[in-house]
Amino acid sequence: MRGEELPRRPAFSMDFQHNESGEQLTTGAIAVWEGNFKLIYNVSSGNSMLFNLKDDPDELHNIYDKEPGVGKSLLTLIQENLNKANEQISERE
Repeated sequence: MRGEELPRRPAFSMDFQHNESGEQLTTGAIAVWEGNFKLIYNVSSGNSMLFNLKDDPDELHNIYDKEPGVGKSLLTLIQENLNKANEQISERE
């Protein structure tokens, strides 16, 4: 807004429709975008899908196995934030 460049940060999106209020997040999905990549993590099953949004904007080709470094890095971001959220939920009990 002032002509300053802001540092890039990952963006998260979550869907936890089936978790009861006050209970740890154990079902649903979390997505994280960083640069051209988007990782979707299914919390229930532990499955992950990785997409290069620049090359595949319709998210048709899961490249998790082809880009293991990117996939694991984004998955670590999700898991760290999920662990923090579940710790905060536990502390409220």
